[in-house]
Formats: sequence, C-alpha cells, structure tokens
Amino acid sequence: MDEIERDDTSFDILEEEGQPGWYEKILALGEKMQKEGKGDEQGFGRCGNFSKRTEINSGWEKRAKFPSLAQTKLSDAFNKIGPEADGAKTGLAKISEKWNEIPADNRGAIVKAVQTSATLFEKFAKADEDPVGAVRATIDIVAQFTALAGPKGQIISIALSFVSGFLALFGVGKSKKQQPDFSKIVRKEIDAALNKYYDKVLSDEIAGTLHNFVISKAYVDSLSKSGGKLTEHQATSLKVNVPLWNGLTLLGKLEHRIKALLKENKRETVEKLLKYIELYARLAILKDMILLQSIALLPDQRNRAALLSAQLALRRKQKSLLQFLFNAKVDSKLAVRYFDPDTYPVTDKYLIALLKVPDFDRSLSGKWCMTQKIRGWSSRDYRLGFFMRYRQLMKSGHPYVMSGGITCIWKVVPHGNNLYTIAVTSGCPKGPRCGHYMSHDLIGSNKMRVTVEPDADFWEITGDKLKQ
Repeated sequence: MDEIERDDTSFDILEEEGQPGWYEKILALGEKMQKEGKGDEQGFGRCGNFSKRTEINSGWEKRAKFPSLAQTKLSDAFNKIGPEADGAKTGLAKISEKWNEIPADNRGAIVKAVQTSATLFEKFAKADEDPVGAVRATIDIVAQFTALAGPKGQIISIALSFVSGFLALFGVGKSKKQQPDFSKIVRKEIDAALNKYYDKVLSDEIAGTLHNFVISKAYVDSLSKSGGKLTEHQATSLKVNVPLWNGLTLLGKLEHRIKALLKENKRETVEKLLKYIELYARLAILKDMILLQSIALLPDQRNRAALLSAQLALRRKQKSLLQFLFNAKVDSKLAVRYFDPDTYPVTDKYLIALLKVPDFDRSLSGKWCMTQKIRGWSSRDYRLGFFMRYRQLMKSGHPYVMSGGITCIWKVVPHGNNLYTIAVTSGCPKGPRCGHYMSHDLIGSNKMRVTVEPDADFWEITGDKLKQ
C-alpha cells in the first residue's frame, strides 16, 4: 500500500482548538491554502480549479433555470414540519427571489444543491427511522453544499441561509408531531458501527464527543431558524458555544487504531479494522454537517472562506488515509478484499461523495448464477454450487465447487481493477457457510481446487458477454 500522507501542520492546528491564538491560526491556514490553490486540487468543492471548471460548464450554467419542481417539493415538506423549517423556507424563497441577480457561473451549483436537497429530504428528515439512509443522504447533501464554494472558497452568499436552515432539519421527521432526538440518532449510528467490538475507553470517549455534538447541533439549529445572518455578537457566541472542530481528538485516535491494524494486516482483525473505518466515517460526517452549518451562519466572508478551506485540508488528509479501499491490487492490504459496500455503506458513500475518491466499475455487483463454459457454450446444467459429498475432495475440510447442487448463491463484490471477491449467500443470515467466499486450495505443485472457505481470494474477471 502506498504510504499514507499527512499534512501535520494543518492537522496539529486543528487539534489545538481552545488554546490561545487558535482561531487566528485557523484563519491564517485557510488563507494560505487559498493563496496556494490547495482548495480543490483533488476535486473538493470548487475552490482551486474554478476557472477551468467554469469554462467547461459555463454554457450549461448560464442556461440553468431555477428548479421550480424541487422548490415546490421542498416547500410542501417544510410546511408539513412547521416553524422548525422557517430558516430553510426563508433561505429557499430568497434564492428564488434573487435568481436573476445570481451570477451565471454560480447557478449550476445552486440548482444541483436544491435538487439534491429535494430528492433526499425524506431520508434526511427520517434519521430516527433509518439512520444509515439518513447519514448517506447527509453525505450527498453536504457534498453539494460544499460545492457552493466559489473561487475564493466562499459559500455563495445567496445560499447561506438555505444551507444553515436545511441542515437544521436533520432527523426532524416529516410532520409537526414528530420531535427529533439527535442524541438517539447518533447513538444508534455509533452502536451499529462498533457492534461486537466493545471498548470501554473508546466508548466513553465516543459518548463524550456525542454529547458535545448534541449540544453544538442544538445551539446551531436554534440560530438557523431565523433564516438571517448573525450579528457579530451572535457570531462570537457561536464560536464559544460550538467548538468548530469538535471530535478531532477522537478521530485522531481512531486514525491511529486504523493505521495500527493496517500495519498488522491480519485476517482475524480485518472486520475490526473495517468497523473502525465505518465508525470514523459516521463520526466525520456528523462533524462535517455541524461545521458546515456553523460556517454558513458566520456573517464575515473571510471567516467563512478560511474555515471552509481548513475543512477541505482535513478532507484531503482523510482521503489519503482511506482511499486504499478503492485501489485494489493482488497484493493489497487484506482489508480491501473484505470491504463490501453493502456492509459498510457510510464508508462507501463518504469516499465517493465527500472525499472524491474515483469510483470503480460496479456493473457485476450483486447475486448471480455462475456457470461453467463447456466448449464455448453455457447451459443451466453447468451452474456452479458447492459440495461436501466426497471427503477426499475436501482439502482442509473446505467444501469444493462444481456444477450442480444449490446454485445461484454467489454474491459478486467488485473492488476495482477487474478484481472481485465472490461470497456465498446460501443459508444466510445464520447458516454455517454464510459469509464464506469462493477461494482455492492447492493440489500438488501445479493444480488448484476451487473451494468455499472463510478466507477470501481475489478473482480477476474480464471479457464481454459475462451476463447471459
């Protein structure tokens, strides 16, 4: 695996929150990044490569019309919620009223942000019922809101109140009768990520961080409801009451554990490693949401731009830590072959939507019948299953794969670069072979037998006419 990069200077500054001179250092860091053009060299937001992107998209952006259908859908949803949605409602109305005054180069990003918000609002609002769906929706929404950053790293000013007001509705429910419980929602998320890998010290730290998240979110939400800009006094109060980099210490400790487990590279700790990565992604998006909502409330453009640039510095660091999951090679770390986007959905979405890691071909993913090709043709009679009938064929006690038996039980999981793992779905969720993989055992010096066992192998799949 490639050596993980780290921008120590920027991360150390972020971890110094609360110390004398910290906020001034953050502003200086953000301004330095803007001058050096580091806002977007890896595809984050629209800060660094803005002029080139504008040139490419300017024709479409100049023709972009205000998304009336999305506005209607959001307005109906906001009306059902009631006063809690006043900030978002006011912000959306302001965008509509000022549409003709918005520079053409900014319209495309606003259209995408409003349309994404309308499409995903139901999942975003129903976080208590479907936490994973809500967090995945939040990742897409935060990614689109971050894309409202212009050439200087500023969020397009006309959209500020909509961004802060909309993010205040996370988990609000779909009606006036439902009351959000942010604490309950995030606790579900963390419990799901940790699962059986309970660690009292880590759990206590998570509980403390979540407590701070809940308090911060409630305070920011209360400021977001008005739909207007904060006064200087309110902005100062925001900085005092909402630690803008809340959770970085915990994320740093998780990063340390992730790196240690990656270095060990042991089969018995692979699941624990992937659970920690999923936990890291779930905490990171909650922090991202609160931070972006806070940035959108600040009245001073210099502060907004600098903080947004510093946030993008953190994302670059996260990208260098996690992108190995999307770069499969035969000799990759073991965790790569056990990474299933269906099992770790928040990690998958965070990498693609927010960290902008290039996705891979997923066209073969899903449950399949696998068929032997005999002399150039396929037949139902040659579909593959696995057997334990002849003990002499079961090397090390592993079932062997051949045509017949229970077929159509194979889940193909893509990992990029034409490499796949193939999992057994038979007997799931509690069957003895559920979660095992198509693998192989060596027979002598030059033969192999295809088997089913707990350890996954990479299979290279290429060619056309694979789906028949």
